[in-house]
Amino acid sequence: MSKFCMTRIEPPDWAAQPGRSITGITVKDFANIQRHRDKMLKVVHREIEEYLNNPLLYFDGNDKGFPHRSRLTGEYYVAREAYIANTIRHGSRSALCVTA
Repeated sequence: MSKFCMTRIEPPDWAAQPGRSITGITVKDFANIQRHRDKMLKVVHREIEEYLNNPLLYFDGNDKGFPHRSRLTGEYYVAREAYIANTIRHGSRSALCVTA
């Protein structure tokens, strides 16, 4: 099977506007995080492509389920972003959760 290449697109007109939630992060820290958003989205992109190119993680042929390679267009969009600060023993960390 050939490599499945993905393209991130803007949300289509029929889709809900992308959601964004921010929990426990200051305005200053959020601004700093946003300076790295493109890098983070590149990581998301790479992970999506790796997932859809692992035959153990997608359906094909007569299999039923999602994601099914024959039904995928090769395009995705970010539907939701969540920025969450987690306090851990040695300080705080933030996490980015993206729904694509």
